[in-house]
Amino acid sequence: MLAAVSWFAPSHAEAQAQPEFQNLAAAVSIDRGLTCLDSEELVEHVTSWLGSDRVATPLSIEVHGSPYFARTVWFRIQRGNQTLAERRFDPAPARCDDLHAAVGLAIALALKASLLESFIGERSAVATHATRVAAQALVGIAVIPDADFGVSVSLQHWVTQRFAARLTALALHAPFGNFQDDQGRFRTWLTVGRLDLCSRLTDLTIVNIAACVGLAAGGLYATGEAFPMTRRALIPYIAIANTVELDIKLSEHWSLTAEVDVLVPLRRTTFAVRDERGAVLATHNLAAAGALIAIGPAYHF
Repeated sequence: MLAAVSWFAPSHAEAQAQPEFQNLAAAVSIDRGLTCLDSEELVEHVTSWLGSDRVATPLSIEVHGSPYFARTVWFRIQRGNQTLAERRFDPAPARCDDLHAAVGLAIALALKASLLESFIGERSAVATHATRVAAQALVGIAVIPDADFGVSVSLQHWVTQRFAARLTALALHAPFGNFQDDQGRFRTWLTVGRLDLCSRLTDLTIVNIAACVGLAAGGLYATGEAFPMTRRALIPYIAIANTVELDIKLSEHWSLTAEVDVLVPLRRTTFAVRDERGAVLATHNLAAAGALIAIGPAYHF
C-alpha cells in the first residue's frame, strides 16, 4: 500500500500543476497544403477577433489546406477526441490577407459560441496597461475663427475594463481671422483644459476604439491688426466636448492615437469692429460648433 501511494502521488501532482489555459498559438496547428496559410498571421487574426490570446488547455484547433487546390481550406476545433466545431471554405478567398481574415473570423466565432464561451481565457495581463500619456498635433475647423493649429497633452486612466477618465490640456492658434469688406484682421489664441469620461467601444488586440464626452473650459484671447484703434480681449471659454478615438497598438507600450473632437461652446462670442464713436462696422461670430482632428503617439504603462 505504501508503495502504491508513493507511485501515484507524483502523477497526481503533475496533473494538478497543468495550466488551465494555454496560448492560442500553442493550440493552433496548420497543414497549409497548396494554400498560403501562415500560422503566425492566422493566430494574429484569431486573437484580434477573439479579444484574447488564450484558450482552455484541452482545446486544439486544426487548420488544413488542400494538397490539391489552393482555395480549399477547412478547420476543426476539438476537445480531446470530441469535435466541437468544423467549417470548410471551398472556394476560399483568393488573396492571402482575405484568406487569413476569413478563417480567423470563423474560428473566433466558433470559439465565441455559447457552448465554447467557458473555453476562452482572459487576455494576458502583459497586454493591457491602465494608464496612458499622449501628445497630439491638432488641426481645427471653426473652433476659433478660420483655420486653427495647435497641440495637446493628455493623461488617461482606465478605472474599469470599460470606462476611463481623461484629463487634457490643449492650445490652439488661429493667425488669419478676417472681417468682410477689408475691415481688418485679428489673431486668436485658445487655451483649454478638458475633463472627459471615456467608454471603450471595441477592445481588440491591435485596435481600441473609444468614445468620450466631457467639459472644456479655458480662455480665448484675441487681438486686432490693421485697425486705427487696436484692442485686445481675454474672455472665458466653456464648451461641451465629444470625441471618437482610434488607438492603434505599435508595441507593448507605444501606440498611435487619432481622434475627431466636436466642441460646442455654451456661450456666444462675437468679434466686432467699431469706429471712434463706438458704432459697429463689421462682426464675426464664433461658430456654434467646431471640430478638431488630432493625431500623435501615446505611451501606455
